[in-house]
Amino acid sequence: MKKNKSILLSTPYLIWMVVFTLIPLGVVCYYALTDPSTGEFSLVNLRGLNLYWGVLWQSIFYAVASAFICLLLGYPMAYYIAHRSQTAQKFLYMLVMLPMCMSFLLRTLAWVGLLQDTGIINNILDAIGIGRLRLIRTPGAVILGMVYNYLPYMILPLYGVIVKIDPRLIEAAEDLGCNSTQVFSRVVLPLSVPGILSGMTMVFVPAVSTFVITKLLGGSKVLLIGDAIETMFIGQGANYNVGAALSLVLMVLILLCMAMTSFADKDEIARIIDEYNASADEEQQISYTDYVAILMSSVSTIINAISYVLIAFVAISLVVSSIMIGIITYISVLERTKEIGILRSIGASKQDISRVFNAETLIEGFTAGVMGILCTLILLIPINLIVHHLTGLPTLSAILPVLGAILLILISMALTFIAGLIPSGMAAKKDPVVALRTE
Repeated sequence: MKKNKSILLSTPYLIWMVVFTLIPLGVVCYYALTDPSTGEFSLVNLRGLNLYWGVLWQSIFYAVASAFICLLLGYPMAYYIAHRSQTAQKFLYMLVMLPMCMSFLLRTLAWVGLLQDTGIINNILDAIGIGRLRLIRTPGAVILGMVYNYLPYMILPLYGVIVKIDPRLIEAAEDLGCNSTQVFSRVVLPLSVPGILSGMTMVFVPAVSTFVITKLLGGSKVLLIGDAIETMFIGQGANYNVGAALSLVLMVLILLCMAMTSFADKDEIARIIDEYNASADEEQQISYTDYVAILMSSVSTIINAISYVLIAFVAISLVVSSIMIGIITYISVLERTKEIGILRSIGASKQDISRVFNAETLIEGFTAGVMGILCTLILLIPINLIVHHLTGLPTLSAILPVLGAILLILISMALTFIAGLIPSGMAAKKDPVVALRTE
């Protein structure tokens, strides 16, 4: 029941992922790996990215700097929220989430109003005698915009990890003589590493690909990879293939970043907790829920269910086909009743009659199997042409193994033979006298 429910709940997500994630990624990969003039497989777009390596490294620098600043600001805030009362936690959590309820563009435009030469901050500085400063269209303004917009992405995972740290671990460390600094450095900080890695990743990924912040707060002074990609798609010198190649490189970079935050720490924490629970009393045991494992289990269940459905369809098709063959053979027996009577009258035994119809079903199965193999071989021609066109690899071809073809023919003959056993038995049992009188 639970498996069926999880499959039902996960199906919309899988459909969404296929339609809005996998298909667009496939389109990006196609444009990135094809020649714009010929449409054939080529690496010319990737080789033409030498001019953008500086932009890419600058994007990585800005994203890393923003992530570290978010960590320095977000960790104390998450720690403070996690150690308040339940009511205070809810209120502070709401304050963290509140900026995310507003449009990303509006939040950034608000900083434009604050930082521009005639903005609020410069007016205040001018009023107190400091004078107006160049605050906008600077690298600092871009980093400020990134930190402001992505700081909640750092606080939320940190808060989720810190709030779940078992207080008994802290009490045990204090009982062993650790002061506050030692408790934090030896207990709290190591246990919050998964949250730190998650927060760094969640900030780095959108920051490295942003273009709205740089356009509004950086102007022409700061050019990041997101701006370059945008130019390739909507600028005057638009080049979809180069833009797709840049997007592909950025996607690989993001995937590598996510791969660096592996689940090794999660597994290590789970192992330590299991060792502790093995020697602790039931009341002192620590509960640990691996939500990633639960999610992967759900996905595996869905894949298995899809496989079972496909197998069921194939099985149903085979059963229906066998029944149809049996019906056709039975109709043939009815139409050839007089022929059966004649064969019996001239000395044919029941086994001979049965062998006639069994031989016919075997021939039908052999013919159907051969026709299926021929159709497969014909379909392989356009399939291989498409594969060669998309990949540019003439040696990469789909083939039908000879052994597999023979096996398929044998399966077809076996199914038709089994389907024709009952009608052939009925034909063998017919009375020759009655059969000869049949019109």
